[in-house]
Amino acid sequence: MVSVIVPARNEAGNIRRIFEETPSLGAGTELIFVEGHSHDNTYETIEREIECRPERSAKLFRQTGKGKETRSGWGLPRRPANCS
Repeated sequence: MVSVIVPARNEAGNIRRIFEETPSLGAGTELIFVEGHSHDNTYETIEREIECRPERSAKLFRQTGKGKETRSGWGLPRRPANCS
């Protein structure tokens, strides 16, 4: 499974396109949206697209703070880099 992390702030007009144009890669593609303090209806748009596309693997997180301070709260595992 390939995970694609999509930072989404004020992107309501682009969400449908992301679902439609992101290809299936490997054993499948998971979209992980991180919405960050949008002034439009980005969060609600992502929720609706996820609900309308049950065949698509997608998750939605809302950034509670700003930047680096929130990354530990997303529930995403941290893995050490394999640079060899």
